[in-house]
Amino acid sequence: MHKVNKLFFCMCLTVLVTSCGVFKGNDPDPTPLEKIDQELINLQVQWKKTIGITANNKYYGKMIPAIQNDFIYAASLKGKTTKLNAKDGSLVWNSTVVHNDSITGGIEIASDKLFVGTLQGKLYAIDTKTGNKIWSHELTGSIINSPVTYNNNIAVQTENDTIKVLNTTNGSTIWNYNSPPDKLGLRGSSRPQVSVNDNILVACFSDGKIHVLNSNTGKLLWKFAIALPHGKTELQRVVSSISAPIITNSGIYAATYQGRVTKFDNSGNIIWSEKASTYQDLTESFDAIYLVDDTSKITAFNKKNGSVIWEQKQLLHRKLTSVVTINDYLLAGDEKGYLHVISQINGKIIGRTKLGGKLVSPPIYINDTIYAIASDKLYAIKALSLASKY
Repeated sequence: MHKVNKLFFCMCLTVLVTSCGVFKGNDPDPTPLEKIDQELINLQVQWKKTIGITANNKYYGKMIPAIQNDFIYAASLKGKTTKLNAKDGSLVWNSTVVHNDSITGGIEIASDKLFVGTLQGKLYAIDTKTGNKIWSHELTGSIINSPVTYNNNIAVQTENDTIKVLNTTNGSTIWNYNSPPDKLGLRGSSRPQVSVNDNILVACFSDGKIHVLNSNTGKLLWKFAIALPHGKTELQRVVSSISAPIITNSGIYAATYQGRVTKFDNSGNIIWSEKASTYQDLTESFDAIYLVDDTSKITAFNKKNGSVIWEQKQLLHRKLTSVVTINDYLLAGDEKGYLHVISQINGKIIGRTKLGGKLVSPPIYINDTIYAIASDKLYAIKALSLASKY
């Protein structure tokens, strides 16, 4: 096996570079938490529920829960999916439709189905009312991120740089797209993004390139290398894009590991590009694009011109999740189990709470409630005093 592939084989189910055993002992110590100068947000846990292990030292899929109506759905590595009442955490059903395999990507919900992907490359459609399997479809690589639904389609990206679009009703194939994996790339996978109005699907691959496809046919419209390999060693030359791109009315944003964050127009012309290195998803809100880099520094870039609005360096090496927007604030979890609240305006930390285990997937915020998975538990959290006080 190629030397770099050996180094990154253990990463085939991770978007966290430093979680790989090869790098143990080389990671800088997490930055100690400083006392918050002015705590403006009080995070209070409303309920918590055990759902099963969602991450361990070997597998780090992006196991993000999903909400539909008044119910929240979660999945565990051991193949179990769970439906809870989102208001009080009461159990509706537990279901294990995945056997002799691990759920490593999900959850996506469309109509009356929830979708999860597995280590062995199967996509499952599960009935949201009963928890029973509706159909399954076998792909050619591990699914370690959430699929995305649009119209009556579901698009799945695998860790070997393949995208398959299926019919959500019966799992039949609509189209395939494959880009040969880069030998220097991280074995990760981003979540594709779709603009229904523009009929485009945007995906980032291990070769460090953004690929823009016709969402109806899979035809390649254009692709562009966000960064090119450089450095003397193969490890230094790794450039991969395993963070989800963003599509907005003003352009497309994408980022790479050991590369750049770049804004394109819909035709593939570069509007701006800045040096960056990340394996987390980008986030956008108001006039900013937020990037958590591979040292856990958070940077707010101006959406129009790429200038730096602010940087937050107090959480370095804490292995932050990507950030999530909540009103005028940002949320990010870390591997030590802390959930941090950060001002969108100036990047200051304005709230914090500790949950009962490591957070490796970003929280979600719906209906004035934060939902976060820490190790084997799902937490529902209220963020009090949300009015701006600064």
